[in-house]
Amino acid sequence: MTMPFSGFITQCSSAIIVLDRTGRIMFASKPLHHLLGYDPRDLPGASCFDLLMESDAMRIRLRYDQMVSRPGGNMHAVVQARHRNGATVWLELTAVNLLQLPAVQAVIVSICPFTGKVQSKDRSLSHKIAAAREEERANLAAELHDNVNQILAMSVVFVETAMRDETKRQRLLTESSAYLKSAMDEIRKLSYSLSGNDVAGLGLVPNIEKLAADMRIAASARVVVKIHPRMEFLLVPEQKLHLLRIVQEQMQNILKHARSSRILISFSMVKEFLVLRIKDNGRGFDVNAARAGIGISNMMHRARALNGRFYVESEPGKGSAVTVYLPAAVLFN
Repeated sequence: MTMPFSGFITQCSSAIIVLDRTGRIMFASKPLHHLLGYDPRDLPGASCFDLLMESDAMRIRLRYDQMVSRPGGNMHAVVQARHRNGATVWLELTAVNLLQLPAVQAVIVSICPFTGKVQSKDRSLSHKIAAAREEERANLAAELHDNVNQILAMSVVFVETAMRDETKRQRLLTESSAYLKSAMDEIRKLSYSLSGNDVAGLGLVPNIEKLAADMRIAASARVVVKIHPRMEFLLVPEQKLHLLRIVQEQMQNILKHARSSRILISFSMVKEFLVLRIKDNGRGFDVNAARAGIGISNMMHRARALNGRFYVESEPGKGSAVTVYLPAAVLFN
């Protein structure tokens, strides 16, 4: 094809592909042959997403659709592509939306071999994830010590008193039994919050669906889940685990305090953010007067580990909502 900028493209050392609004290849430069083994003359008309491994095609297609909706928008990503011989090739690409320019009316994508320079982001995320796990263990220890241990201690006091006071024995044993049941409930809730370690295998959506089903039984509440299945393709296991833990934490809070009859769990794309929202119609509380407990602290830390923002909205008698905004560019890279 002939373009006003074709001279620049042919002189560029990086591989260049020119795409239409839907991602169809309009032109491919010669260096692409060295990267992927295809004759550039054979590619016009093909979808650029067909050159990617299936695990990356879905997330890049979503980001591409977002980019072309913004004049002058750009995108940077590291992807796994499919070489003509079937091998996997790691590539780093930068795309810019020039559809609005009359002389171009296309998306220009520069492609080069992935050198590993972007891995610093991955290492930073790994450090944050490790720190969150350490905090989770510390919080679990504190919950066992400050809550479950105190409940069991009261039960022991009632039993020991019952052994000495025969006149109050039955009432004291009844009270002790109630404390033991309370301790069992707390341990069950802690175990409940730690479930879902198979998120990498079972997946984020099935884990949350199971969580919702359990909550329908445990809280006798109507639980609605709204998550697009493509979330499974957009997130890596560590990110899914963080998001699942946030959902679990808030569901535990609802179970312990809210007395809700309706709960909504939703994942949606709003502009350039992945938005997780958990809303209930329970008792609510005064956000300004409430002390941030372990649960809220845990959720805030996990949101920060994903470079996200965490918000709590609530009023007494009006339920509550937890919202996490995660930048898509950070997640999907």
